[in-house]
Parts: sequence; structure tokens; C-alpha cells
Amino acid sequence: MAADVNDEIFNAINLIVITKVQSCNTKKGLKYTTYETLSILKNVFVKVKFILDSKTAEITKLDKQVNNESTPGGVLKQQS
Repeated sequence: MAADVNDEIFNAINLIVITKVQSCNTKKGLKYTTYETLSILKNVFVKVKFILDSKTAEITKLDKQVNNESTPGGVLKQQS
């Protein structure tokens, strides 16, 4: 699901870029500014996704660690 959302975001941004670049009624400076803005947003989404994936991996690792240290009754094992 997260991959689908990510793809949708990138597809939407790419569509805006293509539309703006192909538009004949927009001034060149505005086209460039729009393109740069969308490029920055795209990079931000990449960074946010990376951070989210990293945090998810960290949570999964910690969850597995907790599950490995506990017994079936839910009591933590003594560490030697």
C-alpha cells in the first residue's frame, strides 16, 4: 500500500511537470520556477519515504527483539 501511495505521488508530480513544460501560455521563468519547486518536492518525498522505511525497520527489529526475550507466558527471560 505504501508503495502504491509513493508511486501515485511521483506520477502526480511528473504529470504536473510535463504539463507545465508543454504549456505554451506560461512564461519561461514561471515554468522554470514551477519545475524547480516540483523537483524539490519530489526530493522531499524521497527523503520522507526513506526516513519512514528506516523507522519501520527499526520498530520491526525492536519488536522481534522483545518477542525473542519473552517467554510464552509474557514474562521476560533473565539475561545472563
